[in-house]
Amino acid sequence: MKSYNFKIKNPIELQDIIKNSNLKDSEQLLIQAFVGNISKSYIIELQKELQKYFKKAHIIGSTAYGSIANAKVIDKPYATINFSYFKDTKLLSYSIGDEVDEYNTGIDIGEYFNDFNPKLIIAFGNGLNTNGELLLDGINSILNNTIIAGGLASKDEESSDTFIFNHSLISSNKVIAVGLSNPNLNIIDNYALDWIPIGRAKLVTKSIDNRVYSIDNISAVDFYSKYLGEKVANNLSNIGMQFPLIVNRGKDSVCRALMKQHSDKSLSFAGNLKEGELVQFAIGDIDTIIKNSNDYKNELPYSNIESIFIYSCITRRYFLQDDISIELEALEKIAPTTGFFTFGEFYNQSLLNQSNRYIALSEKPLKSIEVDNNLIMNSKNNSTFKALVNLTNTISSELEEFRKLQHLKIEEQKNDIYRKVYYDEYTNLPNRLRLFHKIRHHKDRYLIYFDVDRFSKVNYFYGFQAGDELIINLKRYLNSVIKNIGILYKLPADEFATIITQDDINIREFIATISKRLTMMVFKYKEILIPYTVTMGISKIEGDGVAIRYAEISVNNARLLHKPYIFYSDIAQDNKQKIKDTTQMALIVRDAIINNKLVMYYQPIYDIKTDKIYTYESLARFKISDNKILTPDKFLPILPHIYLSNSFVKMVIETTFKKFANKGIRFSINMTIDDIVNREINDFLYQKLEEYNVYKQLTIEILETIEIVESKEITNFINKIRKLGVKIAIDDFGSGFANFEYLAKIKADILKIDGSLIKNIDKDENSKIIVETIVIFAKKLGIKTVAEYIHSKEIFDIIKDIGVDYAQGFYLAKGNPELLS
Repeated sequence: MKSYNFKIKNPIELQDIIKNSNLKDSEQLLIQAFVGNISKSYIIELQKELQKYFKKAHIIGSTAYGSIANAKVIDKPYATINFSYFKDTKLLSYSIGDEVDEYNTGIDIGEYFNDFNPKLIIAFGNGLNTNGELLLDGINSILNNTIIAGGLASKDEESSDTFIFNHSLISSNKVIAVGLSNPNLNIIDNYALDWIPIGRAKLVTKSIDNRVYSIDNISAVDFYSKYLGEKVANNLSNIGMQFPLIVNRGKDSVCRALMKQHSDKSLSFAGNLKEGELVQFAIGDIDTIIKNSNDYKNELPYSNIESIFIYSCITRRYFLQDDISIELEALEKIAPTTGFFTFGEFYNQSLLNQSNRYIALSEKPLKSIEVDNNLIMNSKNNSTFKALVNLTNTISSELEEFRKLQHLKIEEQKNDIYRKVYYDEYTNLPNRLRLFHKIRHHKDRYLIYFDVDRFSKVNYFYGFQAGDELIINLKRYLNSVIKNIGILYKLPADEFATIITQDDINIREFIATISKRLTMMVFKYKEILIPYTVTMGISKIEGDGVAIRYAEISVNNARLLHKPYIFYSDIAQDNKQKIKDTTQMALIVRDAIINNKLVMYYQPIYDIKTDKIYTYESLARFKISDNKILTPDKFLPILPHIYLSNSFVKMVIETTFKKFANKGIRFSINMTIDDIVNREINDFLYQKLEEYNVYKQLTIEILETIEIVESKEITNFINKIRKLGVKIAIDDFGSGFANFEYLAKIKADILKIDGSLIKNIDKDENSKIIVETIVIFAKKLGIKTVAEYIHSKEIFDIIKDIGVDYAQGFYLAKGNPELLS
């Protein structure tokens, strides 16, 4: 490959050049003509001369406000004609199509060259009327691996139009191109920008492709006038290119040069600016441009590059002034250069502005050389302008750094507010408000509501820190089972929720599986293992927040029906009758308490050694009618839901104490942990003990739970009431939390062994061993034992042989409203 540049003033000068040189016509000759005289008649004369001598060559030309020949800037009235002879490279010129828009013109170019398999396409377009970005999009839709170079024709301030031309065509609104095909043609292409943003980013509020109507909600012209002044704004068509806008697209910054001002105060740019993009004014960084010019030798470290084509932005020339030669000379030291200053540079898929676009070519295999980085080129410009530019860049950089810092602080504050509004502070999970906003996007999926049972009791007995530990324990478990299939939310107090986002999950199987674990959860607090359970409500999301309410209803109904979970759809179908029955039962129980329909039954407990009645257990019933008695398994679960638990317990205390007063007969009543810590019931108990003076007759049976040991309030109650002569019995010992260490701490008088261990003791050897162990340990502690559920002589004989102190059950006697004589 050989490349030659000639500077001419008059087209007729070509005759002497041809006579005095070896220039010959060839199909492998590329002629690039860059004309500084923006005159159609001049181009016609040039065409005639070129047609006369070069009928086979491929000609591509453009008007230019400055051309490049061997690192020299060639200005009006001269033209630069470059002759590049190729040895092994085929050339093909593009014939102008009939497409009316740039994108389809680009497609036409791509289809035209497709079979030619070009390695490089050089294209020129009109500088004022061509949307270079759409043109490149069209070409790349067909040829996405082809290098594309060239640019938009430029002009001086005095001219009104730009032109592109080839052998026979001169146009102010078309596109011309030449394709180069050679698999062995070595091409190294790149560009330099080095323009930096100034000031705050502004929003493009209205635009269509490359025509911008408003920025920051004011007209594009008024936007320029606001920041650059009225005088500049009135002459934007001529000098607007010196004040480009810069936009960030991904990792790259792209400048957009102003090309044309319209009467409606809109502006056309060399490439598209999309609505919603943020733009800033841009200015060149002279020091960086000069520094990067010294790096061209590192980007092109070869000894046999044969030619470099340069398509550089005219704004770069304006801005760098005399220093433009530094950039051009850096490339000239590598290989002969030719090109022009454009209104827009073609870089493969992208349209550039303010850049220096170059193509290094060689038909020979590239030979690497060692680069001498000691040769540094320095700026030739020490003018006030450079100082002002440097000052502007420095201040802009400082302001940008300040802006970024402020933006970072604002973002941190926004994020902090966002997290406080939408996230639970303790668990770092999204909260109920976040759930409410997100749930509408998950139509036809499932919402699961988790509610910890008796959570307030954990806080009451162990403290709020224990409650917090429970929440974290439950969060860990729920995260472990939900992390891949849903989103976990933390709701107020002890509630969680999740949206199941995996559509192919079998929701009923999933709920059944996790329910087994949620009914026997346990966490460790201060070396204490504390058990808890969780009830679930499940609803299908219909597209709004009503699913949250349905899930809450499901939880409440699950508790009402004593179930670990309920689907809202089941409430609406299968459980309607159950809900109705439970509601009816609530009305019956309420009526029974209000109208005092309580009937106490008294079941004797026998001393096994003497066969005499030792005491009576008081058992509550409601007499609904002459033939209907309501047992505790029916009404006790209802009481908390109708808020009559206190009234019921007080009725039991009053009726039983009155029954045994002045009789000298021992008796027992059952009290729950909730009853004992309830101030109203506690006060009532002490009041009635004093009123009926049954201190030494009474035994209080308390269900075995861990709270008996760990709650100071329960411990204080037991110690205080025992001092008054009341005995304490631990009911259902061995049912759940049996621990002999706890037993030693409780200081109970009696242990009532759980009926599940007694009723099958004649058949279950393990039950027998457990009961024997309990009895032995109790005797060592001086605690009496009671065996419940004695329903046969065989069982009675076994517990007698084991050494149990007292026996109770249907085999011995049933409960009765009257005491046995």
